[in-house]
Parts: sequence; structure tokens; C-alpha cells
Amino acid sequence: FEALNKNQRLQEISMRHSSICPRGVQSVGLFFKVHPCLQEVRLTDTQFSGTAFSQLCFNLKRNRTLERLSLVNNELQLHDMQSLKYLLCDTKAPLQELHLCENNVDDNGISVLAEGLIKSPTIHIVDLRSNRISDLGAAFIQCVLVSNPRISDLSLADNELGNAGVAALARGLRHSYVGLKSLNLSGNECDSSVAGSVGSMLRYNKSLVELNLSFNEIGDEGAKCIARALGRNPSLRKLELRKVGVTCDGARAFGEYLPQMMSLRELILTRNKVLKDGGMALLEGLRGNVTLEYLLLEEKMTESIAREIAHFIRLNKAGRKAFRHGNSLDSALWPSIYGRFSCESDIVYYFVREKPEVLKPLDSVSVVA
Repeated sequence: FEALNKNQRLQEISMRHSSICPRGVQSVGLFFKVHPCLQEVRLTDTQFSGTAFSQLCFNLKRNRTLERLSLVNNELQLHDMQSLKYLLCDTKAPLQELHLCENNVDDNGISVLAEGLIKSPTIHIVDLRSNRISDLGAAFIQCVLVSNPRISDLSLADNELGNAGVAALARGLRHSYVGLKSLNLSGNECDSSVAGSVGSMLRYNKSLVELNLSFNEIGDEGAKCIARALGRNPSLRKLELRKVGVTCDGARAFGEYLPQMMSLRELILTRNKVLKDGGMALLEGLRGNVTLEYLLLEEKMTESIAREIAHFIRLNKAGRKAFRHGNSLDSALWPSIYGRFSCESDIVYYFVREKPEVLKPLDSVSVVA
């Protein structure tokens, strides 16, 4: 690290499979403290002995450039969470991202860390995957979300929140001043009973843009509840429901409400059992939806259904929303819309058939058959 101090342009440093003791942390900490350009620190599978981690955090507090801190699988203890809390509260750096995956932080660690997350003036992204956090820890995280609207991206995948924990987070997200935009709750041991809380949150929340509920057994009843809520949601653009136990019935619910989902752009339903009937229901809904641009099913269905789904997805990507009945656009916008047209004949034919008058601005363009 004494040699690295001479490199004044170094912006990122990554250490894997290291062991840092209190004596060794002196040179490491000094480097972090005084380096003028350091923006990212990644410490993976690192063992800290004695007071090494607290000394490291003490020096990081004096760094003025750090933006991203990643501490993955470092077996951090409860007293380490105290040091990290003080770092978040007192750092002079514009720290925006904190990644704490696979550290067994658990509920006690979250109860300590929460104060730092609440008081941090710059943190935006928090990654807490695989940390044995239950519904007790979720209550502290709810307080963080309600108290710090600057947090925009939160991952709690592969924890133990259960229905009670997800419901607690959903209650917090109903507040209008919560600023969270992306929430990953995949693999949290939930079932269909949690869908009511999630659906209620989606009807009121206006900030969430991405939601991942994959690998939670919400089933068809959960899918129906979420689909109904999305018919009234104004902001969600991406929904991931991989392997959640959805069958044809759940797909029919999404097909029924798809025409009302005016914000959703991506819907991922892989590793479910949607089958042919579910695919047909989604196709019928897609006929009346002009915003969905990505639908991933990974299901075996007839070639004609798959082809028609792909056709309407391409139409939506090309700007079918602009041709909705009653839409009136300034003529200056048409060149931009024309630029999205595919050269595929079915898409061109659709636009010409629906609104032949849009070709009038193209009088000077020669069309070669």
C-alpha cells in the first residue's frame, strides 16, 4: 500500500481472500484515508481480526472521495456493524452505494446499522442479500425507508423476511414521501397471503419502478391480487415473477388487466406453468396494451401464439402508444416516431392501416415496393 500511495490516479481497489490484522490495517487505512481519487473499495472474503475493521472504518471516515463500498462475505460481527454505522453517519465522502451481501448481518446487526442508514446524507443503493434478516429486521428497514427518502435501490433477496416482513415493508412503501425505486424481495419464503399487502402498496405507491418477487410461492391467488393492483399503479415499469407458482389462472388475471397497465414495460414470468391457455390469455391482454415492451415466458406454446405475442411486443416498441385513439401529436414529433419503425412489413402495415394520415408528412419520400 505504500507503493500504491504513489499512484495518485487510482480510483478502484479490490481485495479478495485477504486477512487483515490491527497491525496490517495501519497501512491499508492510511491509504484509504489520504488517497485523493479513490472512489470504490471492494473487500470480498476478507477476515478481520481484533479491531482491524473498526480501524478501517475510522480511516474511511476521513476519505473525501469514496462513492462505493462493497463488503461481501466478510463474516462481520455485531461490533463491526457499530463501526459501519459511525462511518455512515460521519463520513466526509459522498458515499452512495453500500453492498453487504452474505455477511450474516441478521436482525441484531440491522437494528444497529439502521441508524447509520437513516442519518446518511448521501446513500442511495443498499444491498443486503443473504443476511438471515427476518420480519424483526424488516421493521427496522421499514423505518429506514420512511426516514430516508434518498434511498432509491434496496436488495433484500435470499433472506428470511417471510410474509410478516414483506408486509411490514409494504406498509412503509405506502407513504408518499418514500423515494425507493427498485426493490428486490426474491427468495424470502413468502406465499400467497403476502400478495394482499403488496397489492395494496402498489395501488398507493408512486415511486417504485422495479419490483422482484421471484422464488416466492405466491401462486395464482397472489398473481391475481398483484395484477389487479397494477391496473391502478402509475409508476411500476418492471415486474419479475420467476418461479412463483403461477399457472394458467394467474396468467389469465394478467391478461385481463394488461390493457389497464399503462406504466408496465417489462414482465418476467419464467419457470412457471403458464402453458398454452395462459399464453393465449396474455396474448388477448397484449392486444389492448400499448406499453409492454418485454414479456418473457419461456413456455412451450403454439408457434402462432408465440409469433403473435412477439408481433405486439414489436409494435409497442415501435411506438404503438402514439396511435392510440384520441392521441393528437405535434407534426414535429412524427420524424422521431418514424425513426422507431422497423423495416419489417407487418409493423409498417399496422401503422399505415391504423392511421394512414400519418403518411402525409412523407409526401416527398418515395416508396419502393
